[in-house]
Amino acid sequence: MQRLVSRRWAGAEKRLDAASQTDQQVARAKRRGIDARAAAGRARAAWRKAERAFGEAVQAAAALEWIKAAFALFRPDGQLNDRAWAQQQIMEAMDALVGEEWGKVRRLWHDPRTLNHGDWLHVQRAQAVPDPL
Repeated sequence: MQRLVSRRWAGAEKRLDAASQTDQQVARAKRRGIDARAAAGRARAAWRKAERAFGEAVQAAAALEWIKAAFALFRPDGQLNDRAWAQQQIMEAMDALVGEEWGKVRRLWHDPRTLNHGDWLHVQRAQAVPDPL
């Protein structure tokens, strides 16, 4: 998943660079006294693409943080992580990820064995502390 998030950021950076170059073309056309409407239209389109790519990268990074929280030992509020809470985090993360490249990640998260480590942790804790407070 980290590779996919890194690719999203790299793609967003490329789009931002391209949009910046189109702005330079608009400025160059204006300096030369050439009609810059066509270049301005290309610049607007490039910036829309850059904004969309940046938004997707931000969503992917946020989803990665949700997944990290789902697989952590403790929740952000300090409680011991459990399957229900982890599944909720995973579902929120999956809603943020759009596109075919996330298919392998989605299949992994839908597999019930993915969260077995949390179940094992609760079993081990119950055996170690037979009378919880």
